[in-house]
Amino acid sequence: MTELRTAGLVLAMAIATLGGCARQADEQPLQAMLADRPDAGDATSGDATSGDATSGDATSGDAPDRTTTTAAPTTTTTAPASAFDDGLVVVGTDVQPGRYMSEAPFCYWERRSGLTGAFDEIIVNGGGEGHTIVDILPADVAFDSSGCGPWLLYQPPPAPVTEFGPGDWAVGEEIAPGTYRADGGLCAWERATGFAHDYDEILDYGFPTDGPVVVEIRAGDVRFSSTGCGDWTPA
Repeated sequence: MTELRTAGLVLAMAIATLGGCARQADEQPLQAMLADRPDAGDATSGDATSGDATSGDATSGDAPDRTTTTAAPTTTTTAPASAFDDGLVVVGTDVQPGRYMSEAPFCYWERRSGLTGAFDEIIVNGGGEGHTIVDILPADVAFDSSGCGPWLLYQPPPAPVTEFGPGDWAVGEEIAPGTYRADGGLCAWERATGFAHDYDEILDYGFPTDGPVVVEIRAGDVRFSSTGCGDWTPA
């Protein structure tokens, strides 16, 4: 600033000398104007635009990384029910595949391959009295029932028994293998390898129409079902 003001004073004196007739009053405003001019070095010096303002300190890699984290959207899904009532339910949406049981006195049910209600969508159906157990398979599209509800997930009892009534029974879990007798009547029974109630599960069956009936339930059987036969007791 001092050097520039000195240069300005010399320039003013030169102008006064060349002008000859310039008055002292004219020199003073000129000197003041030159003295008041902004110092270019101060305005554009390294202090204003130097590396201190735009240097690596402001934009260099020393600045901490700013990572923006976007939280993943949360979705709420409703798991298929493990218990359900009568009516048409969609497998995998309304109810999960599994083994279900009903204690209704009379029950009719259908495993279905579609949702239109057409007769040819029935994979297999069943009806009977008392204790009912059905496997709903992952490949089933729907399950329909009437007079059965509620359906609950099958839970085996602590130990099998040797006296039981009509319905579906899990051999080795609910009833013990052995030879059993019932009073009969209009009776139907079957020994089977599963609870899907498909035709190819049947090991043996009978339709006695009168008198007592005797059946051997074997250790390798999975299911024993009966209706109209009465109660079963060891023979």
